Amino acid sequence: MKTLGELIFVLSFFLLLFLGIMKLAVFFRDFLRKIIDNLNALFPKNILPYESRKYLLTDTEKHFYVALNSALISYDPSLRILSKVRLADIIKPKNGIEHWQHFFNKISAKHIDFVICSAEFNILFCIELDDSSHSKPNRKERDSFVDSALKSSEIPIIHIPTAYKYDSFTIIENLNIAVRAGQGA
Repeated sequence: MKTLGELIFVLSFFLLLFLGIMKLAVFFRDFLRKIIDNLNALFPKNILPYESRKYLLTDTEKHFYVALNSALISYDPSLRILSKVRLADIIKPKNGIEHWQHFFNKISAKHIDFVICSAEFNILFCIELDDSSHSKPNRKERDSFVDSALKSSEIPIIHIPTAYKYDSFTIIENLNIAVRAGQGA
């Protein structure tokens, strides 16, 4: 059995150890606050580390947009072209399904190059401009998923290979095919 003196010694030791740990914790807390304050000084709250992309469309997309716009004006001037539309703004998981969030997450970060809408902004069909990156395995998988998701939502999608020059007749021909597909023809 321990004597009272030994017991006081052990308690004193643990008390001093506890106080030392608390002192270290306060030191590290203050140290971390200084680091955070220094980082906040580098990135003030009203200035965030972003910059403009300058252009919404790449040169290839702009080139196609001009040809598409020209073709649409001669096809049906009331149609609207929207570019770089988030897939989740075009389709959504069906209400009440199990794992709704999982299916939403699969579409929330994907975009469609062009969406063609009526004058009332009803979605008619989508267009993906396919450059050489679309031949990569991961991109093929992404395209297959997007195509399937749009098909399940009954929204046609046209894939148009990038080109040096676009033929309005070919674009209109593809538009007719997409419109017929959207009408169930």
